[in-house]
Amino acid sequence: MANPGATVAALSDVLKFRYLGPIRSQLNDEVLITQILNLDSKNIDLDGLSAYVPLKYGRNSGVGARREYDTLPTAGNQAYKHVNFDLTYQYGRAQFSGQAIQKTKTDAGAFVRVITSELDGLRKDQAGDVYRACQAQEQAWREKRRVRELEELRAKSGGINLAGGAAPAAAGDDGSQALAGRLQRAKDMLQQGLLTDAEFEQVKARILSEL
Repeated sequence: MANPGATVAALSDVLKFRYLGPIRSQLNDEVLITQILNLDSKNIDLDGLSAYVPLKYGRNSGVGARREYDTLPTAGNQAYKHVNFDLTYQYGRAQFSGQAIQKTKTDAGAFVRVITSELDGLRKDQAGDVYRACQAQEQAWREKRRVRELEELRAKSGGINLAGGAAPAAAGDDGSQALAGRLQRAKDMLQQGLLTDAEFEQVKARILSEL
């Protein structure tokens, strides 16, 4: 077989790797809660029994465009509340060997310093863990509020009750109007997100069965 000459395969032992740093992160480390709170050991005191956090939760509703001599909007105000919560501590743990520290202590040897890289990444991972816990808690609160509002509306409507039987309808035109009113209330609850599609169909079927 003829000698193929100076090919890439023949030169592979003397060809260099081109290292194109710095490291490109493929992770989304922009955690919203860290941007909102921006809390660390430099700007929060971690002593005391619990934390008191003042919150602004409402805007002034007394705004709106008007023509000359139109009635001005009703005056409103900013709304504030506060929340108390017990302090807990978010822990993170990293491990690296003395050899890893030694081999990454210069730019010539590595793209990162192992200690700096691990601790910076750990801080972001902790923020992500806190964010997930907050999201889960918020979802639980929303569901509790949805159920409470749904029960209140069901109590007011008198006829929309998924757990029991339908309320008896009155005779004649009054009965038809009552059924129509109940159906409209169910539609309103569906639009407000207080009923799921399946629940609405169940309520509608019960109302229509009384016709």
